[in-house]
This record gives sequence, structure tokens and C-alpha cells, in this order.
Amino acid sequence: SASMMHGSPMYFIGSGNATGGLRGCQNRLTDIMDCFFVAHPKSGCKEGEESKRIMYYYPKCDSIDKQTEITGFAEAVVNFTDNFVSVPTAEKSKICENVPFRDVVTAKTVHVYILVEEAQFMLGLIMNKKAASDMDYTLFTPTLRGILIKAHTMFTLFFGNFTEFHKENVSHFKDRIEYFFSRYLTVLRVYNMPLLDYFSGVNFLRLEDSSIFCDIDAFTTELTEQIPAVDKLIFLYQESLLYYTVPKRDLPALFHYLSHNLLPMSLRTELEPTNVLSRPSGQQGKFVTGPMEYTTDEPIEGEDSLPIVYLSEDEESRTLNKHHLIAYRSLNATVCMFVKGEVEVTRHLLRDIEGCLGTELPHLASTIAEACRKQSSEGIRSEMDFHYIYYNPSSFSLRTTFLDPPSAGGPPPVPASVHKLACSSFDKLMEERQEFGECCVKAESEWWIFLKKANGRSLVLLLPPSSVSNLTEINSKVQSIIKTYFQSIFLI
Repeated sequence: SASMMHGSPMYFIGSGNATGGLRGCQNRLTDIMDCFFVAHPKSGCKEGEESKRIMYYYPKCDSIDKQTEITGFAEAVVNFTDNFVSVPTAEKSKICENVPFRDVVTAKTVHVYILVEEAQFMLGLIMNKKAASDMDYTLFTPTLRGILIKAHTMFTLFFGNFTEFHKENVSHFKDRIEYFFSRYLTVLRVYNMPLLDYFSGVNFLRLEDSSIFCDIDAFTTELTEQIPAVDKLIFLYQESLLYYTVPKRDLPALFHYLSHNLLPMSLRTELEPTNVLSRPSGQQGKFVTGPMEYTTDEPIEGEDSLPIVYLSEDEESRTLNKHHLIAYRSLNATVCMFVKGEVEVTRHLLRDIEGCLGTELPHLASTIAEACRKQSSEGIRSEMDFHYIYYNPSSFSLRTTFLDPPSAGGPPPVPASVHKLACSSFDKLMEERQEFGECCVKAESEWWIFLKKANGRSLVLLLPPSSVSNLTEINSKVQSIIKTYFQSIFLI
């Protein structure tokens, strides 16, 4: 029911055909998986009550016996391997963050299980090898683990930790988990290039004019001084991040929600004829969350309620605190403000916020737009004849050509076989504990794969077949690419 959500029940996820900010070649996860589950092993430890461990299971068409058997097998795998499995630490894989996991590969399936919240809960994902192969999707287990970790993180963003809900009321917890995952899974898409979901990074807007960042800093400082209720904030331009004061550990999940769900949904609503006609003339900004009408002092409730998100108390703490999310948008710029849960958000507060943002934000948005336009027209960057992924774990910054629309002068699409080879080569490079390393691999299809890591940062280059055929020539080409495109951000 809608009352289970804080505010509009569809604030957090779009409809089935809404991919929002998702670009690049993708597959719907439910098309290539056999099942997904959340289990609480302690609830099913009594003989004859094994099915009670199942908190959530997809698909619903599987019998309760099958659900019990699958979750039981997962529990047995964890228990059996507990004493002698050495779980890789975050040094090997940044997405693991010391989350215990188990992988099981059979002739037809790939199973991935993770344990969360002091290993009290288990999330499991079983992928269908044939379905994945038919879709040209590479089953890369580190990426599948990342998908499970993100699923748990996205739930906690909206509802807080599993443990507290489960302790309060098991039935209510199961209702909430059903409500969330039944929607989350049906719209979840994965990229054909699994390393994009493995990194799951944030797209930062790159601006050469550093004075704009000073303007944004001054703008946000003034906002928080004038509106003390604003505890934390995020500043976005289009689907890119420019500024944030939320704890960094919350950034990937928040960015994903804002850029993939909330903003695309608000854009669709904005473009509906009735909304275009009803907007007051001269009004350049609008609230993306909360009531459309805020000139009165009526309480904000029901469908007008603001979404609630749970943010970390600080970078180190596992404590989550409730916040109201107020998002205001003008000319492609969006300010997302987080107000502490104990503070009542009134229509009067919204009027104060609009009074503060109404004139300043359109001006700042126009300045950013002009800088982007100038940068685009003056850029010396030629058409890249290669694909790349660059990731910096210290900032979560992800840059890639895989999200760009195909262009006539650009490189050809990457074959599935090259995705697979890139993933396996990357995994081997990450297994080495050295901070620095690189490797170069040639695929049977004549594609070259170059991988480099330095201080945790990763660069993946995929070069299509060309006249360059030997290792010396390819190394020379790679060094030229790095010097041209990545010297300022990658070389030490």
C-alpha cells in the first residue's frame, strides 16, 4: 500500500519502461536470472520451519518447496565453507567492502550469495547461463556481488537497516521488503559491459573554468546560512554531479537514485501538456519533490509528503539517520537538500527555500550551461577510435565511452567475447596486491585490451582491430592515448 512509503509510493522507482539516465547497451536483470532472495537463516533454524527464513523471493511463481530448497542450499554452502574459506578483503576488490560472499558455479547457473548486517541476513542471486549467453551478457561474479551489495544499499537508503525493521515486526518488515524489491528488480538493468556495474561510479561534470566551482560553493554556503534546516545537499547539472556535502559512502546510491529515477521521472511529468500549460509565466524553477501547491500553510501529508532517505551519520559510522529530501530544479540544475527527520518540513519552509533559490539558481545554471557550451565548441578532443573506462575509487569518479551515443566516426561496438576477456584479465590484475600494474591482451577477434592500475585507480582501454598488430606498436599507441586523454588525471 502507498502508506508504507514515505510520501508518494513511486518516488523511488520509475515504471517498467523507464530507464531514466541509463544509457549504453543493457539487459533487464530479470531476463537473465533464475531467482533473487533475501533470507534470515535464524528464523528458519527449527525443523519443519525452514521456510520461515525466506524474507523475500523472486519469482513468485516458484513453489514454497523450491524457495526453501534454494535458500537452504545457499545456507548450507555458507555454513560448510565458513571454517576454511578466506574471503578477499577490500584490497582486492573495492566493491566488496569486506562483505562476506560465496560464489557457486554449476553447469547451468552461477550462484552469488552475500552476508550483510553482521551476517544476520543473506542476499542471493542465481543467474541463468543460457539466458545470459543468448543476450551476449558476460557473467562476471565480482559484478554480480556488486549488484547484490547495491540492492541492499538501495533498500537501506529508503528504509534503514534490515535488522531494526526485522526486530520490530517481522510481518511489517516482509511487507516493506516485498514492496521495495518487487519494484526495484523489475526495472533493474545491467550493462553489457559488466565492469560498469562493477565500479558503479558517479559521473562528475568536468568544467575547465574553476571559478564556477567557487560560485557553486558560495551559492551553497549562502543557502545553508539562510536556511539552517538544510543539513546536507547535492548539486547536479543534468545527470552529472558538481558538488556534495553528504557522507561520501552514501554518494553512489544517492547519485544512482537521483540520476536514474527521481530526475528522469520529474522530467517526464514536467513535459506533460497539462503541467506545461499550468506553470506560471516567468517561473524558471520548481520543486521536484513535495507538494505542487505551497502558497498555503496546510500540513504536508499523504501524496504531498516528501521522500525520506537514510544517510550515514558520518564517514565511519554505521548509524543511519532519517532525512527529508527536498529537490528543486531550474534550467537543468538541481539542488537536492536533506533536512533532518526530526525537523518538520512546512509549506512555509518551501516558500523560504524558493525565495532563496528562485533567482540565484537560474543564473548559476545559465553560467554552467554557457561553460559547457564553450568547452564543447573549443574542445580539441578528436573522435576517439577506442573505448575506455576510467575509475577513481577515492572519489567514485567514473568516466567511460560506453555511455556515449554511437557516432559515425567512433569505434565499433565491443563484442561480447572482448567483454569477457576484459573482465577476466581485470580480475587477474586486481588479484595482484601491488598498487601499480598493467597488462596487455590480444583477443582472437584482433581487439587489444590494455589495463592499468595506479594507487587504486583503474584504466581499461579497448582498441578495435587496426593495422597495429604487434606489442611494441600497441604499447606506443597506448602511451600516446594516455598522454593525450588521461595525463592530467592518471599518470603520477
